[in-house]
Amino acid sequence: MNEIKKKKREEISAGLKKVAQYGVPEIAAAMEYDVGSGKFLDYFKEEVLESLIFQGGSTVRFFEGPYGSGKTHLLDLIRELALDNNMAVGFTELGHDIKLDDWRQITNNVLENIEIRIDAERIRSLDSILLALKRSGQVDYKALKNTILPHPGFQRAMLLIFEDDEMPSQAQEKIFSYLRGEKVGAGELARSGIRGVKGPLSKRNAEQVLKTVLNGLFLLGLNGTLLLFDEAEQIFRINRANPSQKIRVSANLMRRLVDGSASGTLVGTGVIFAVLPGFIDACGNAYPALGQRLEVSYDSRDSNPWRQPILTVSSVSSANTPEEFLQSASIKFESLVNECGGNTEGLRKLMIKKGEQIIRNDASSGYRRSLMKVLAALAVDRIEKRG
Repeated sequence: MNEIKKKKREEISAGLKKVAQYGVPEIAAAMEYDVGSGKFLDYFKEEVLESLIFQGGSTVRFFEGPYGSGKTHLLDLIRELALDNNMAVGFTELGHDIKLDDWRQITNNVLENIEIRIDAERIRSLDSILLALKRSGQVDYKALKNTILPHPGFQRAMLLIFEDDEMPSQAQEKIFSYLRGEKVGAGELARSGIRGVKGPLSKRNAEQVLKTVLNGLFLLGLNGTLLLFDEAEQIFRINRANPSQKIRVSANLMRRLVDGSASGTLVGTGVIFAVLPGFIDACGNAYPALGQRLEVSYDSRDSNPWRQPILTVSSVSSANTPEEFLQSASIKFESLVNECGGNTEGLRKLMIKKGEQIIRNDASSGYRRSLMKVLAALAVDRIEKRG
């Protein structure tokens, strides 16, 4: 076996082991191990990214599904699609650590973790992205300079990355810290020789900071930004008639994201939520005005139901039934074993048999993760027996 084939086999085997352990592949390998989402991703690229966000438009979309239904995997696929198309992506996992009742926390997470991809390299955090764009030598920052954005301090800080080629290292580090959302005051910046930058990220200005960053990245030549929110734990439930203040604040944040999309103040931005069942109903119960905005008026004349802003995770797959998903997944994993030179004799039949047991034991739509674990483990076994 030559070195190229050996390396490819090792990569496939390592990837399958991840799926066997967790039920989902690593983020960067999401496309390679996907089953049934290809047609939806083609639609999403053409109608949502190219026809809307790349033109400066904005949208909010929801994907709903229980644990194990593939909602996180779907977000990973969308993330990779965006990175492949010159977009920035900010991923936020919603749970006990990060909730929707704090604009500052949400914005700070975006500033620290937003990423782009340049020549196969992932660049993470706003300051690193701006520096990478400057070093590329392909960015015209005049549009950013000549536009009035909601937060002048962050706009000025972004511009300084491009305008000041002789900034002392200490001053540069202060600007980087400011852009990552750290509390760096105007006085501290002034002592480092930086003027015109004030108002570090706070609860009061977080929404303005986020809009400035999103608009700014679009003005700098990126095709747009996707903000992805994954509800990993149930965070938005109402158990009484009068919702708590935190719940109302969360619902208001959601409303403002939806309104920002509709009004065009979020330029070149897609806000995508992958949520557990009950999340959307809870939004409407907590804040009726938000519920009205999230109502879906299904038009039976529309030949493409994917245009609806709220979809179930299962509805975006071409493998609509458990049996169809099992067949498609078995073919996928069999082909990977074959690519690695493993013995595929009787493998698909064995996968179908084991998979049917999983489906019988799990009647909910959360069967997919368990199924992927079992099929990947069978594939790994065949590959390792060969070696």
